[in-house]
Amino acid sequence: MFNKYKFNEQKTIRNFLIIILLFLQSCNNIDLSKKISDIENVFTSSMFLYSGRNPEIIQPDDEYYGSACSCGMKDFTGSRMIASKPPGSKKTDSRQLDAYTFSQSIGSYGEGQATKYKKNEVLIKFRAGVNIWQANNVIQAMGFGKSLKSIGGNNKSSLLQKISLSSNMILEKTIQKLNQNQYVKYAQPNYIYHTTTTTPNDYEFNNQWGLYNSGQTVNTDTGTVGYDINACKAWDMVDDCSSVIIAVLDTGVNYNHSDLKNNMWDGTACVTGSGDSLGDCIHGYDFVDNTKDPKDVNGHGTHVAGIIGASGNDGNRISGVCWKSNIMAVRVFDASGNGTTDNIVSGIEFAIENGAKIINASWGDYIYDEAIYDAINEARNNGVLFIAAAGNNGSSNDTQPEYPASYDLDNIISVAAINQNGTLPHWTNYGVTSVDIAAPGVNILSTYPAQKVYAIEYFSSWKRDAGWNYKYIDVNYSSSGITGIMGVLNNPLVFSEYYYLNNMDSYAYRTFDLNAYEPALVTLYFKYACYIQDEADYVNVVYDTDGNKPMNNLGTLGETVDSPVFDLTPISSHNTSIGFRFVSNETLNYYGIEICPFVINRWYHYNNATACLFLEGTSMAAPYVTGVAGLVLAANPTYTYSQIRNMILNGGKINSNLDGKISTSKMLDAYGALNATP
Repeated sequence: MFNKYKFNEQKTIRNFLIIILLFLQSCNNIDLSKKISDIENVFTSSMFLYSGRNPEIIQPDDEYYGSACSCGMKDFTGSRMIASKPPGSKKTDSRQLDAYTFSQSIGSYGEGQATKYKKNEVLIKFRAGVNIWQANNVIQAMGFGKSLKSIGGNNKSSLLQKISLSSNMILEKTIQKLNQNQYVKYAQPNYIYHTTTTTPNDYEFNNQWGLYNSGQTVNTDTGTVGYDINACKAWDMVDDCSSVIIAVLDTGVNYNHSDLKNNMWDGTACVTGSGDSLGDCIHGYDFVDNTKDPKDVNGHGTHVAGIIGASGNDGNRISGVCWKSNIMAVRVFDASGNGTTDNIVSGIEFAIENGAKIINASWGDYIYDEAIYDAINEARNNGVLFIAAAGNNGSSNDTQPEYPASYDLDNIISVAAINQNGTLPHWTNYGVTSVDIAAPGVNILSTYPAQKVYAIEYFSSWKRDAGWNYKYIDVNYSSSGITGIMGVLNNPLVFSEYYYLNNMDSYAYRTFDLNAYEPALVTLYFKYACYIQDEADYVNVVYDTDGNKPMNNLGTLGETVDSPVFDLTPISSHNTSIGFRFVSNETLNYYGIEICPFVINRWYHYNNATACLFLEGTSMAAPYVTGVAGLVLAANPTYTYSQIRNMILNGGKINSNLDGKISTSKMLDAYGALNATP
């Protein structure tokens, strides 16, 4: 408690000593300013033994303080580097100017954004001529209860001071009140700064032109400076999206990948789409096989997840848009990349019920699916933003809509792809009324399930029944990365000259040892051409696991050239026979089948994978937008999907290459989105 009698006694003694010194100065011309200062410091030190308020300086009121349960203000964005005067006013003193600027920053940017400050600290600059006695009385009257800490020097009456707030004090109110005090030149937060243009130390970051385009060459393509999402400046503001659950509806995710394992949704106490408990899920759910393990056996989903949230600035291979993230893996597509309505709807409902606020959909078709529309609308009703790839058909979604990107729902952002030079690749869909924004989608390096190893077959070692032969041809299948001299399995040898007589069924097969590979990550790939005269003639792809002649049907091929990918997940890891059986009608002649090439994709080291791969498509563009949505929502946790969508679209960079192609004529800009109007 403040003892006014003790206080007055000290004041009297101080004044008496100063009068004596002033008298000595008048007689001897002695400079006593330093001695007077010493006297004041002596008496100031005893001031802090008291906790009273000095009514002569300032009267505190309750607006400085929060309730007993208040945590005070959260961090906010407001880089108050340069003060600006209030609109319509003449320049005033800096104290008034700073008070205005700070209040405007609070109002404009709100809570939770990225330029940060110490929540419990205030910096105060007193006016010239204010002595330490006056300054300390201001501090005491405000209820700080702690001594001044000089910044940058020892003259406590004129240099910058740092004060620590008590737990129940509100920073904004405190600063505003201090700036109204006659002795204060200005008061401000103790801002936290970062080095400008944050660049992660991930060793393949230079290949991620979508994040930072310096004009570097990636995959033999040279870019143009500036055609990127402006990620480095955004990371100066915020890089952590872990407070936002982002669902990736795709082929699953390799949650053991070194760049993803720390950024996965934990799946603890997950529930079904109807809210029933599932227990512990492994980072999501697999609706294809109905398991709580959404492991990726295709690669597409892992690639998408890495663009969104590969851990950044950790010395690993790549960086995602969100360095820290919370990715929910929802597998709704099989190993060949095919999905069904029921699985997709179930996946959306699962994501909603388990707290996802952003869903990435790097898939689509021209089918208007009412069930999927309803599911996305339900997501809308639950405040979920839905990011959808515009499609890869090189057509306008205005005239030939691709769904879900083209559903008329305001929680959807439709995303086209651009290349390293800011132009639309020939294969991306577009639409001046139907596509919202463009993002990087060419030569995109991201995470992949594991190292892919091709086992290419030349068929010479295959067991063959009557009619099967093989030859060698030059092949170049760019889509699969397969080139060179390949063996081609033929039945019969030359289609143009020979044909089989009736009832000449035959088979060919080989036994493979798959012990060295992940059994759940082995796929079969081949090119084929089937020439038949009647639907009664067909070929089956077959396999078994005992080393005998193939027996089990894997699928019927048909009459066209195709590139099927068969998931060999059902097989065990021991020796497995894989082959083809040709079946003919007893009354018809037929020409046969050609297989070229035959490839088994094997995956090494899934559990400790560091594999990355370049892919392209609007599938890669959409997750860039998803990642930025995560940044914006993490910085503004109370914002709605509509506000997040507005910030992304309003904050995009105008790109003249997109005029007449994209509704906004904009490409994605992460920094612009963080600073845009909601």
